[in-house]
Amino acid sequence: MREIAVSDPGEVIATSADPEDAPDDRAAAVDSLERAFERLPAADRTILVLHHLEQLPLNEIAATLAIPVGTAKSRLSAARRLLKRAWEAEQR
Repeated sequence: MREIAVSDPGEVIATSADPEDAPDDRAAAVDSLERAFERLPAADRTILVLHHLEQLPLNEIAATLAIPVGTAKSRLSAARRLLKRAWEAEQR
């Protein structure tokens, strides 16, 4: 297994964060997202990092993981759902 560093977790929430949020609120959201991300299985974290942070298209992700493109697409969708649920749980 290869470890992939997340350079800036704040990038992931940038599109959903209100620019008017206080820095403390943004920091809390980043911490919450990091905890939610860490709760995911390694395979889900990997596909999310490859797509959202490394910005690889699905065909390259599929080749990297040695899986069909359709499988990569369904795994990415499932990983997004899991991350959303984990993040919602962290916010409670």
